[in-house]
Amino acid sequence: MNAFNRPSYWRGIAAANQMQSLGLLPKEAWIDDAKARAAELFGGNEHLQTVACLIASSHPRAIDYLIQAPIAVRILAEGNTCRSVRQRQWLCRVVGEFAVQGPSLNAWLKARKISPHLRRLRPYALKANLDLRLFRMISAVNPSVLSQAIPEKGGFQRFWLDAIKAWCHRYERRNRDVEHLEWAVKNLAPTAAMPHVAGEYADYAMAIGADFDERWTLSVVERRSDEWHAEIAASGAANATLARLGLPATFEVDYAPFPDRHEIDNFTFVALKSAAGLNREGTAMHHCVSTYFNEVFIGRSRIYSVLKNGDRAATAEFGAKDFRPVQIKGTHNSTPPADLVRAVTQFGAHVRSTAAKGCVR
Repeated sequence: MNAFNRPSYWRGIAAANQMQSLGLLPKEAWIDDAKARAAELFGGNEHLQTVACLIASSHPRAIDYLIQAPIAVRILAEGNTCRSVRQRQWLCRVVGEFAVQGPSLNAWLKARKISPHLRRLRPYALKANLDLRLFRMISAVNPSVLSQAIPEKGGFQRFWLDAIKAWCHRYERRNRDVEHLEWAVKNLAPTAAMPHVAGEYADYAMAIGADFDERWTLSVVERRSDEWHAEIAASGAANATLARLGLPATFEVDYAPFPDRHEIDNFTFVALKSAAGLNREGTAMHHCVSTYFNEVFIGRSRIYSVLKNGDRAATAEFGAKDFRPVQIKGTHNSTPPADLVRAVTQFGAHVRSTAAKGCVR
């Protein structure tokens, strides 16, 4: 199946055709070629393909700008999925400014707090779950460091961006300002595994604070992080929070509307509502879940041990308010299999549904 037969391709072209029929885009000879080039350029990114086609159809020069800086599509698409006619109409009215802008493309990016170095990001890497704030945070990194850190291929860029997002997300989950971002940008390797462990490295960086040395290599941080996580799992750090409050390690947090136990296929979800339970889970699974008791205690997280046929298979964290999975970790922070991940997603949907009905099963 070639690009011209892909359904996503036709969605992008069809959206531009629709706006032409409404008189919001020109009907000129160059436009068909511009639409086709934009659809092909963003062929691996359905989220942005429609946006790209609409932008490319706005002005003869627009497609050249998109080729030079695909991230421009991500900037213009912020907060606009272009799924409705109204959203597409709004975009068609604002893209003209981009297409006929007087200053250089670099100046246009800088005015939006985006580093010109991010022009190198390819369409495939600009995923829907990467918001513009992340790109702006990355743009604040030393330009020479950023220039050398960006991988060349789109797939590697996607891994790299996901890893940086995981690093930042871990700080934000702890209500902390993101630190050592330049180290993360420079050192987080663009591999499929890195997004799954970058958050663990951020946990270690937060734990040691000012002792984190920006000169450390990735291998040094990996080794030190593993050692720290092993110590945490063995020491039962969650007990410290309860000790300060005069509560026993067996104290259990009220998880309602989350259930204490629930089964999906051959998986069983067991609520970890106490510091003691989190300690046992961390020791058995060889990760630092015991450090998350404070998140559970204040009502931000709900954590479960996921059993497969009665044996521990993974640990899953859910947002206490939106019931969505935050992270899923196997032993030694490994990535769980697809069937387990699906079960976790189904469990979150089940809790969301029962909470909406005002009942717990």
